Amino acid sequence: MSHRNNRENRPPRSNEIDVAIGRNIRKTRERRHVTASFAAISMGMTVGELYALETGAVRASARDLMSFAALFDVPIADFFRDVV
Repeated sequence: MSHRNNRENRPPRSNEIDVAIGRNIRKTRERRHVTASFAAISMGMTVGELYALETGAVRASARDLMSFAALFDVPIADFFRDVV
């Protein structure tokens, strides 16, 4: 009898980098006093989708990061602070 890898049955975990980037997106949004609703509408997504990005449950694409940087008027590098 072979043992099945337990990872096959578990949902995929967020990558630590995705979590850190999402956290930085949220912190930047909050520092800029931008509501989740306004950010989501501006980005063409739902608040739930924004929440998934901010928690790292969903990986932010390069396009997302560029759009967030423009929305918040910050360099894209700000989202990579404390990553690694």
